[in-house]
Amino acid sequence: MSPRNLPFLLLILAATTAWSQERKKLTNESGDKYSRTVETWYVLKTDPEVKDGPYQKAYNGKVILTGFYTHGQKDSVWEDYASNMFKRTLVTRKKYTQGKMTGKWEIFNWKGEPEYTYDFNNGVLTYPENHKADTTTFFYMTATGDWVRTSLDKNPIPLYGSGEWLSYLNRSFRYPDDAVNNEIQGTVIISMIVDEKGNASDYAVFKSVAPSLDQEALRVVSSFEHRFVPAEKDGKKVKSLYLRTVTFKLEKG
Repeated sequence: MSPRNLPFLLLILAATTAWSQERKKLTNESGDKYSRTVETWYVLKTDPEVKDGPYQKAYNGKVILTGFYTHGQKDSVWEDYASNMFKRTLVTRKKYTQGKMTGKWEIFNWKGEPEYTYDFNNGVLTYPENHKADTTTFFYMTATGDWVRTSLDKNPIPLYGSGEWLSYLNRSFRYPDDAVNNEIQGTVIISMIVDEKGNASDYAVFKSVAPSLDQEALRVVSSFEHRFVPAEKDGKKVKSLYLRTVTFKLEKG
């Protein structure tokens, strides 16, 4: 090594040592040997509640989520992956700057094919040419507090795609034993209210099939991190009702 490079190397080592002294690595493991989730992240030693540094989540030994925190705020490109025993597929790429959603978010399906993008810099939603835009009518809340079903200026846009949703279901979905024993199948529809900031709340069973299926559908939907670009009507952001389906189907054999 050239002597002129030595001070630079020592500076890097000193900075790395200082960083590790200021932060503590934490690990959380959950599940069983067939469904094991391991999260790793860093916190400030002066305040263990504040995440600061790289974050990673792995499922059954495969990394499914990566990102970075700066003083408790997401502050980097975050990537979600769907994985199976054969490969890992990128399903979303999201950018945050000091906790704020920024830049172009890329949404992919289960195969890693583009579904759409949303650019927070200019509010532009872009679909691939072969993807038909959603023209579904939605319920929205008027200024008087009434729910009305109509076409909106802008529909609520989920900031996740079918790839991320299906990956989550594969890890979280459980078919209730009583429904299996009694061969109960069907599609449960869960509703949620998306507010003017794009946050989801007030999850409820919109279409029922059976009590145990309803309860499981409500559990998996409400446990998922739903975020949206809020709906707009007459140039204003409004509350809207968003429906999420969960299909229970028994394999024949």
